[in-house]
Amino acid sequence: MEFTHGMVASMRRLGISRSELARMTGVKPAYVSKLLRGTTNFTLATMVKIANALSCELRCYLQPIRRK
Repeated sequence: MEFTHGMVASMRRLGISRSELARMTGVKPAYVSKLLRGTTNFTLATMVKIANALSCELRCYLQPIRRK
């Protein structure tokens, strides 16, 4: 969900529509809509393409588990 929220915020900030993002990332607009609705899973490759298209840096990290 965090990635999707960031994606929407970046699209708004840049004035990029779903159709334009689809064109920029080489996917169909329907696929972008599915991603935004949360009805399909992201691959890391897709996340990188979206981040690049939105002039963003993708960061993934592991959070240590707190042990009691």
